[in-house]
Amino acid sequence: MTQALFGILTGWVMLTTGRYKWLTVGGAVVRLLGYALMYRLRGQYNSLAEVFIQQVLQGIGTGIIHAVLLVPPQIVVPHAQLAQVLSLTLSMAFLGKSVGSAIAGGIYTNTMRPALRAYLGANATAQMVENLYNSITKGVPAWGTLQRDAINLAVGHYARILI
Repeated sequence: MTQALFGILTGWVMLTTGRYKWLTVGGAVVRLLGYALMYRLRGQYNSLAEVFIQQVLQGIGTGIIHAVLLVPPQIVVPHAQLAQVLSLTLSMAFLGKSVGSAIAGGIYTNTMRPALRAYLGANATAQMVENLYNSITKGVPAWGTLQRDAINLAVGHYARILI
């Protein structure tokens, strides 16, 4: 919701001022602040307000950056080339997201099982580790148990490596 609202607001600001480069820098700074807060919130003992604020910051930054990436190419090219420019812009954005997802997937594949084994200790069976690795939401112990805390620490270990 925040991303959509700030995308609209950013479009209005670009329309009234005719400038967008400073918006790009501002959006990048806000998004980086959101990432910094996300780095701090990688543990299990965070309040709902902290997570909410982090999501709002990410939404503001993303809304600004997406609007700034899509609107200027539409303004500076002739109408006949609009489809080509937008497809090139979006292709590069999706390529970057794909590379980032592939890197994150490689890190998850190589670190999550060992982290689960290490944090769960001798109580963890191979079947339990495989079940948790394949679906982190199925077969999870109840809140407050030592196993649940160990799983949260393992996920936090993965997040520390990823971030």
